[in-house]
Amino acid sequence: MNQPPLYISFLWHMHQPNYKDPVRGRYSMPWVRLHGIKSYHDMPSLLSNFSSIKQTFNLVPSLLVQLQDYASGQAKDDFLDISTKPAGELTIEEKEFILGNFFNCNWETMIKPYPRYWQLLLKRGMVVGGSRARESVARFNTQDFIDVQIWFNLTWFGYTSRKNPDIYGLFRKGQFFTETDKGIVLDAQQEVIKEVIPLYARLAEEKQIEITTSPFYHPILPLLIDSDFARRAIPEVRLPQRFQYPEDALWHLTEAMSLHEKIFGRRPRGLWPSEGSVCPELIPIMSEVGIKWAATDEGILFHSLAGKYNSDTLFYPYAVEYGGAKVNMVFRDHGLSDLLGFVYYRNQPHQAAEDFFSHLHNIRNNWQSGKKPLLLNIILDGENPWEHYSDGGEAFLTEVYNRFSKSANFKTTTVSDYLEEFPPTESIANLYTGSWINHNFDIWIGGVEENAGWDLLGQTRAVLTRSLKERRDLSDEALRTAREALHAAEGSDWFWWYGEHFSSAYSFEFDRLFREYLSQVYRALGEEVPESLKSPIKRLKKVVPPIEPRGFIHPVLDGRLTQFYEWSGAGYFEIKTAGGAMYQGREKITAIYYGFDVDNLYFRLEADQADFSGWSQDQEIYLYLLNSRPYFLILSPAAKADGFYYRLYKGKPDNHVLVGEFKSVHIYKFVELAVSFKYLGFNVGDEIRLVVEVRDKGLVQERYPSVGYLAIIVPDENFEQIHWQV
Repeated sequence: MNQPPLYISFLWHMHQPNYKDPVRGRYSMPWVRLHGIKSYHDMPSLLSNFSSIKQTFNLVPSLLVQLQDYASGQAKDDFLDISTKPAGELTIEEKEFILGNFFNCNWETMIKPYPRYWQLLLKRGMVVGGSRARESVARFNTQDFIDVQIWFNLTWFGYTSRKNPDIYGLFRKGQFFTETDKGIVLDAQQEVIKEVIPLYARLAEEKQIEITTSPFYHPILPLLIDSDFARRAIPEVRLPQRFQYPEDALWHLTEAMSLHEKIFGRRPRGLWPSEGSVCPELIPIMSEVGIKWAATDEGILFHSLAGKYNSDTLFYPYAVEYGGAKVNMVFRDHGLSDLLGFVYYRNQPHQAAEDFFSHLHNIRNNWQSGKKPLLLNIILDGENPWEHYSDGGEAFLTEVYNRFSKSANFKTTTVSDYLEEFPPTESIANLYTGSWINHNFDIWIGGVEENAGWDLLGQTRAVLTRSLKERRDLSDEALRTAREALHAAEGSDWFWWYGEHFSSAYSFEFDRLFREYLSQVYRALGEEVPESLKSPIKRLKKVVPPIEPRGFIHPVLDGRLTQFYEWSGAGYFEIKTAGGAMYQGREKITAIYYGFDVDNLYFRLEADQADFSGWSQDQEIYLYLLNSRPYFLILSPAAKADGFYYRLYKGKPDNHVLVGEFKSVHIYKFVELAVSFKYLGFNVGDEIRLVVEVRDKGLVQERYPSVGYLAIIVPDENFEQIHWQV
């Protein structure tokens, strides 16, 4: 029997929370507008050049409403107003706002490639705030401010829009912009945003894409049904007062279906539940509103099957049943989806595409004769990854689409098309409760701040429930406003930024908006806003910089802490989960110690587990020592029959010579190693820039620090005397 093609379903999840301040009626953050001229426009535009490639786009209702608002020209946002204002008329406060906010994009891919924008960032300083803000303002003239205004709005244009001659011309111009130039940029933004929703609608009409939906304001539906469901995955978790409103889950799905039908003329068949969050009790609710299929992560599948799976289990759809209802479900390939989101941007497009297709070939080879074709589900954010690709992902995606167009071994599809041809033959009667992140709800509930938010949400919901039952004096408009504000506050994004998991320059603004929506419920009902909603839930935290080396160290290289003080004079860099709008998971390395004596550099690396025993032969650590005479070393933490060693090279990975192999390294609980200065061409006083990478089969998986480097100054024998302190 001839082997059938591997079916591949891409699902790009397009989502933004509701940024509109319910009191002012203005958007306090610009990310819908800016992503609208980048990935929301680029992704379908590029796909339209490859008519044989089919994909699915999940458009969250709260995003669609905001895109419509911007496309109509009615949307107002604070960033847009300050962008529009003539630079010569800016107040001191507005100038501080610009310097504090108009560099908030990916520095490596969206600022550094443009000399004038990078120059302005350096002029402002890498850190700004407090007294530094006023000092920075004093260094900027009117031309500087207009250039910042334009560059912040210009750099977000995606590769499709940059083909516009006017926009291309401004990229070429680069500096000495005028107010007329600013008008061109902002007008072009408006025109691009107008094209976004019609572009998706056209591709859906042509049946090249399927458009799916999510709960209206992107809540974690199982937690709305019953917040105590969080204990199913983490029994010991501390939870807030019980929140139990399954009718709210129904509202978010009903309204999502209605809006989708209003915009696109048909009801969606598929659903990406917010954050892939599911539970058995959700199945009847999805079925009730007409959802035919839903998607979540492989972790949910494997836990649902309780260990009864094999190499091809992930690549089939399942009929999930509960309470007499049934919804088909497909499951995300976690590892391969994360490669696109978190790894491939660190590598050359051709190399990344080659690795991607090697995985596809391996999966296709799992097919067993007599079975139906396999379905691979690649599901990830459709906007956030592309900021990290140097060209917005254009070269990588083009390479991938070209290969698909020419290959008979792989066939892209939508989930609905696949299910129509190959309906599920397997079923799940005990769907596991959890999300795509660690198959639990730890991100959104269980921490001090998260629970405080849920308690306030629950108290406000109880007030609304009581008012609906007891008060007859409230108008339909007041009740509609109160309900809408409550449901907006149920969104997952507010809770994403609470606690220690993630960080953002706008964490406190997310906190404020959450409390503002809850306050709006009280205002609409004519009740006094509680004091508890007037103070931030998010707690201020002191920022502590990495500890710099402050004394000579002489560690014993045995991979363990032999003496308490042996690393006490070293520098220390703690690696936390990368902050941001995407979740990558735990870092492979959690801490870097670095120090020296007169003769050697010393490094200690700590793993995310108890030790490095779980690392494979394919995983390697690259440690870079960079200046005008760069060096790097390669170390494999996997056990070696002939003992541990590292290879030291002079140069960079693409152009180097081997210095030698050295056994001054040991790996047990930690990696501990020494590099002798006599093999390095550095002089006393030189700055060495330290960067550490984790690679798997040559692909860069992680980098520490994620941006920048750790500085080491080559010491002389007087270092300790100079740095001695009582």
